[in-house]
Amino acid sequence: MGARTPASAPAAPPRLGPGMRQTRQRHQIWAALQRLGGHCTAETITAELAREKASVPRSTVYRTLDALSASGALRAIRLPAGPVYYEMSVEDHEHAVCQVCAGITHIDRQLVRGVEKDLLARHGFRTSRIDVIVLGVCQACAAAPDGLPAPAVAAVSPVRG
Repeated sequence: MGARTPASAPAAPPRLGPGMRQTRQRHQIWAALQRLGGHCTAETITAELAREKASVPRSTVYRTLDALSASGALRAIRLPAGPVYYEMSVEDHEHAVCQVCAGITHIDRQLVRGVEKDLLARHGFRTSRIDVIVLGVCQACAAAPDGLPAPAVAAVSPVRG
């Protein structure tokens, strides 16, 4: 699902929690995440590592993704069905997911700010975190005459409201 990014010198993985070591395998997984870009699954990361001839067991990939998520370096996106997607934690944003092709689109954070303001004004409720996943059909899949997933859809594109 992730869009491959140009090869560059991979940054070191972020600091993990106390007692979590920086290992060669964790560095390889972090580098694979950087190459793949956002919205990749443990399976796509494992496949990328295999393509790079890195010997990292799938169980290590899952444990590392859990550790990076717990440390706040990664954001795990859990959809109602299917695998968990991971992206680097760079900014708050929400997601719209196509139920046909599984393409993920970023929703502009400004659209969610109205919910925060309304909750505060009506109920005195101060939000600490909002997670929104909008399910539907993307423009490309809606336009497909046979109802099949649109080819080459899955790139992340921002939505402006």
